[in-house]
Amino acid sequence: MRASVALLLISLNLGGLGGAEALEHQPTFEPPVDAPVSDPYRPPSSPYGPGNRGIEYDTELGQVVAAAGAGTVVFSGWVGGQQYVTVDHGQQLRTTYSWLRTRAMQRGQRVLIGTPLGTSGDMFHFGALRNGEYIDPETLFGSVSTHVALVAIDEAFSLIQRVGYAWFRPPIGSAAAMRYGRCLVVSDCIAFR
Repeated sequence: MRASVALLLISLNLGGLGGAEALEHQPTFEPPVDAPVSDPYRPPSSPYGPGNRGIEYDTELGQVVAAAGAGTVVFSGWVGGQQYVTVDHGQQLRTTYSWLRTRAMQRGQRVLIGTPLGTSGDMFHFGALRNGEYIDPETLFGSVSTHVALVAIDEAFSLIQRVGYAWFRPPIGSAAAMRYGRCLVVSDCIAFR
């Protein structure tokens, strides 16, 4: 008997998921401070236009600022009377930590996610650049992997049972949608839980 095949699009947060090594994913990042956002990312309409090229956090004076992801410190110093640290994460991605009160890391040091980089001033600014262009730093948090593969229906449901979630479109007329769990229609795909 030939197995039915479905196109399976898996979106997983791989933070603590064991056995997911087969899926390619971006490094995981976390916010560098535990504080409310006082000014979110607002891209400028032109290269020198107004906006916010990062996230401003309403930190307490002296709050620990941690590396958002693993990498190498490529700058640690003063710019315009303010202290900054910049971390290169590879893959053309850099994060900047601005308006620091103190700096704990020097250029060339390797950091892991959560490594203290220094302490904040009254406010703290966190920025991210990919390929030299500013991006919304919040897109780095809770990194999600996406992997597309053709799999047999039974394999798809086995995966769903292991990881808890998947999106796919079962073949028209198949009994898959009726046979397995609760489903929600979203666009023309079906999500099974």
